[in-house]
Amino acid sequence: MTFALARTLPGWQPVACTSDTVFLCGRGQVARASHDLSTIDVIARLPDDIALARLRLRIVDRVFRTGIQTAAMLDDGQLLLARRSKIWRVDPQRGTVTLDFVIPQGRNVLSLARIVDEGGNEYIAFGDYFANKDAAPVSLWRRAVAPAAQWEQGTSFGAGTIDHVHGLHQLKDGRIVVMAGDVGAAAGIWQTNAALDTITVVRAGEQGWRVCWLHETAQGEVLSATDTQYEKNVFQRIDLDRGERTVLAELPGSCIYAARVGDSIVFSTAVEPGDSTGSTLGDILTRTPGPGIVGDSATIQIWDGALHTVLSAKKDAWPMRLAQFGTFQFPTGTMPADRFYAWAVGVDRYDGNCLMFERDA
Repeated sequence: MTFALARTLPGWQPVACTSDTVFLCGRGQVARASHDLSTIDVIARLPDDIALARLRLRIVDRVFRTGIQTAAMLDDGQLLLARRSKIWRVDPQRGTVTLDFVIPQGRNVLSLARIVDEGGNEYIAFGDYFANKDAAPVSLWRRAVAPAAQWEQGTSFGAGTIDHVHGLHQLKDGRIVVMAGDVGAAAGIWQTNAALDTITVVRAGEQGWRVCWLHETAQGEVLSATDTQYEKNVFQRIDLDRGERTVLAELPGSCIYAARVGDSIVFSTAVEPGDSTGSTLGDILTRTPGPGIVGDSATIQIWDGALHTVLSAKKDAWPMRLAQFGTFQFPTGTMPADRFYAWAVGVDRYDGNCLMFERDA
């Protein structure tokens, strides 16, 4: 399966995809679009987190991280949008925007996951994501998919255990996996339940188990890619029962974002810096990638039984810590089998654009 870039849409970030709609965010607005992006209807306006955001300058968005980090759909079609430490709820039918949750202590969320308990009750869940050099406790959170539900705090990783949570993923057998980072014993995979009241380690302490997403194939294989700036990154098969992994391919950079395209998985690699040197100004302004990053380009990859590079774009001139890594983000939800969307961040030519890819005939 090969895909080609079919369209670019400046200023609009694709955040969620349903069977007939792509939700976009940009210029402080939320819009609903057709799958081919030919019609775009603005449905709501998000409040600005910071005054500078009103300038609608791309560099402000990048430095202050005002873009949408992740999204999720509720059972009545309402949309959750996570931005910085706030989660907003958008009703596309009424055009209303409600502050759904403020993550305590100014913490963030990297990805929202949909999980289900043994009784069939569904929830949206996440774990705290923040710079946590002191390895403070890190909490898990959930809310039911009903519109009026409240967020509940689950268990917490104890002090000194992990730095933060990258994401949660529920396997077909019901197990809920927690992926955490970043350094030393903090990098690894844990397991919890739908109540989020227990946590047990599966495998930790190696960069090979530092991941941000999992993909379970129709054959039951669990695939992922490493997210490390310290070692060469790989695309791999993971056996969670045995705590083993099999390298399938080497990657040019760390991997944070992924999405389903039909039965396949599309993911991106990133260009990011290495360890902090202790020099505040030097670290903020560094343009030097970490040792686990090969070359200076972010890529989009797709796996359909074999690995294909769909696009490669050079990191732009802006420093990585100051103005975001070079990478591509994807909307949540399952995209059509013959089309997918990506949001370009920190790369030449494409930064700040929605990219639409279509399968070649």
